[in-house]
Amino acid sequence: MTRRRTIITAAILAGTLGLTACGTNREEGQGEGGGGTTAGACDTSKGTLIVGMVAPLSGGLSALGLGMRNSAQLAVDQANEACKVPGYELAFQPEDDQVPEELRGIGVRIEDDVLVTPDGPKILSDGLPRTADDVEAWLADQRAKGPRLPGQVPD
Repeated sequence: MTRRRTIITAAILAGTLGLTACGTNREEGQGEGGGGTTAGACDTSKGTLIVGMVAPLSGGLSALGLGMRNSAQLAVDQANEACKVPGYELAFQPEDDQVPEELRGIGVRIEDDVLVTPDGPKILSDGLPRTADDVEAWLADQRAKGPRLPGQVPD
């Protein structure tokens, strides 16, 4: 029994060492500051490629769908930073499969930003509009004020 246990332990150790050897010694960030290529340095002369995804972004499976969306967005961002598709910029376009097809792309997901403090949670987005009428009124007000820099007070 001891010999068998020794063989199994050796096999597990050899497998673990083999998997460890599959790693890489290449550094991810290259160039000044380790940040890879700079934004805008890629050739995008051929245009934009849309990477689409249909997943449950709302409803009971939204946690799964949002994780998929975030992962795909990260992959698209990393591909753009590293110029993985020469001549093209990638754009990510997720769609919610829980919404009827004729209504996709016209909605807005409203979420709260919450800061957890020792004194309890503080909702940072408390002052934002929540209802459709309030959102539309806020947007109309913003359009009327015209383009401006963040924090800039209109005349």
